[in-house]
Amino acid sequence: MAGAGQGFEAARRLAIAAQAAVHKGHVSRGIRLYRASIARYPDYVGALNNLGLSLTCTGYAEEAVELFRRAFQLQPETPELRGSYLSTLLYAFGHRPEPSEAHLREGARISEPRRRAGGRRARSGQLHIGYVSSAFAAGPEVFFLLPIVRNHDRRRFRVFCYSDVAEEDYYTGVFRGVADVWRDISGLDNRNAAMQIRRDRIDVLIDAGGYFNPRRVGLFTEETGAAHVSYPLYPCTTGLRSMDARIGSWATDPPGSERYMSEEPIRLDGAFACYEPPRASPPSSPSPAIARGHITFGSFNRLHKISDRQLEIWANILTEVPGSRMVFHHAYPVQRKLPISVRRRITRTMNLFGVEAGRLRFVGQRPLDEHLRVVAQVDIALDAFPYNGMTTTCESLWAGVPVVTQAGPFHVSRVGLALLNAVGLRDCVADSGESYIKIAASLAADRAGLARLRRELGERLTSSPFCDASEYTRRLERAYLTIRRQGD
Repeated sequence: MAGAGQGFEAARRLAIAAQAAVHKGHVSRGIRLYRASIARYPDYVGALNNLGLSLTCTGYAEEAVELFRRAFQLQPETPELRGSYLSTLLYAFGHRPEPSEAHLREGARISEPRRRAGGRRARSGQLHIGYVSSAFAAGPEVFFLLPIVRNHDRRRFRVFCYSDVAEEDYYTGVFRGVADVWRDISGLDNRNAAMQIRRDRIDVLIDAGGYFNPRRVGLFTEETGAAHVSYPLYPCTTGLRSMDARIGSWATDPPGSERYMSEEPIRLDGAFACYEPPRASPPSSPSPAIARGHITFGSFNRLHKISDRQLEIWANILTEVPGSRMVFHHAYPVQRKLPISVRRRITRTMNLFGVEAGRLRFVGQRPLDEHLRVVAQVDIALDAFPYNGMTTTCESLWAGVPVVTQAGPFHVSRVGLALLNAVGLRDCVADSGESYIKIAASLAADRAGLARLRRELGERLTSSPFCDASEYTRRLERAYLTIRRQGD
């Protein structure tokens, strides 16, 4: 036992050093130290989890899945480990059934089918609806949640926001101002949060985080007296037997996909979500290719989503389009300058397929207005597969930048399809890596077409169902009413 204790203490010291290295941006060194820590003590959950996070952030999601699986098996009741394991499956294998099957297994393990008690209706006749989220603060989700909360019909609905925000900011104040009732549940456990929800007589309770906020998934296993609805900011089933319905669309959740859901699919016509472009609009500008004389491609996804296979496809596109360049922006979270290990990995992989380092540019995190200017400097955006972008695709289209995406069979890999259909870019949706390359090269060859899209795409997006907040919210309200009636 003494040997085991000494092994753990050595592993703990290595893990502390690894964490410090990652915090300073020395990710490769941090990964080496975490591996050494695990070699000393293979069941060190903290090192397994943190190594998994570091690998995910540098694009090695498949390896990270195995680490999260090991950590989760050691501590299966830890919500954060459950969330890391399940969400990372989507980055690595979102085009296959395994992520959905794992969500169904785990959801069934932590929840039971329930008979809703049926909350009492408010005397005014309004339906009480509650949104549970840790995203009532600055972040991509703001531009999808805020238009809904703001546009609910107050004659028929009373809107409660149950905030699990750790650090409040400007947007938290905006949400607080448009909600009818604001509840800060960040200091409550799930049982006490459920008691508050019952006191509020909530009719429909909406999960707006899924396993991105794993601690609150457990709230939807409690008896709240409400119908439980999963909103698609998390792009997979919760797997919970206690979740009644899941919002989607015919594009994101085609017939047959219900076999991979624990919830009843509610397929909205037109759009599965609603997007409100940020006020900090990008400057109107002509196609960058006109001024530069070459095509600039861009990836705005985090490296979580970018596998070596994806880099190979993008390298082939640059080879097909002579003189073209590529910008990697937002590839690593919270770092203004990308860690050198991240840049090296992308450059090395692209170079293997004939793309010189001088054709690549790296831009880390930027404030929103600067970020939008970077987006506007690109001619064509390249979406990730199997985990499609959502906010990044909307921002690109709004800036007049066409997006090439690849569609798969599951929601996580069909978001790009849904968005591009809405703006008349169905021809930009590939069904394989080979067709993805052809579509991107064809777009790049049509400079006049790119210039036309530059002028039209922003208007196409804002006039699409994805930006019609009033009509979208009416459809959502009708879905809530139907779900509630089914529970009575």
